[in-house]
Amino acid sequence: MVRIDTIELFPFGQDDFQRGRITPTKSTVILIRWTVVIICAYLIIYRAKSTISSDLLNLLVALYMGTNVALYSIKDEMFCRPAFHSSLLVLDTFVITISLIVNGKVESDFFSRFSS
Repeated sequence: MVRIDTIELFPFGQDDFQRGRITPTKSTVILIRWTVVIICAYLIIYRAKSTISSDLLNLLVALYMGTNVALYSIKDEMFCRPAFHSSLLVLDTFVITISLIVNGKVESDFFSRFSS
């Protein structure tokens, strides 16, 4: 008899999914936020000419990356609180909006669709 081992392609959150938890786990939130952080950093770094200081924008990118790194040190219980998710949502929405404005290549009708 041949034994076949399976490979978990996405090991983060598998245990929680099998236990029947519905709330997103710490690793899931951090992985999704890394995508948002990288996209926002790209929009800020590769921007059209802006009047805002380049050093200030680079500091914003570094601080935003730092918030995601800081999430690794927060206890898992915090990720089950709705207030914690709401604060992350507000921060991410703010940074996404700032990065789109700073980028300068987005037309004004996009913001009305983005905010609704």
